[in-house]
Amino acid sequence: MQAEKNTGGIEITGNVIGNGLQCQADLPAPVGGGNAAEQEQGQCVAL
Repeated sequence: MQAEKNTGGIEITGNVIGNGLQCQADLPAPVGGGNAAEQEQGQCVAL
């Protein structure tokens, strides 16, 4: 899953993602947690 260049905020919570979770250039940075992904990158590392 990719979240890129979103404005106004995004919440990514409680997802099971088969591959990677990637976030970049979102303003403000995404919030959330409880996600399961093979890889988390960029702004999504802590989610």
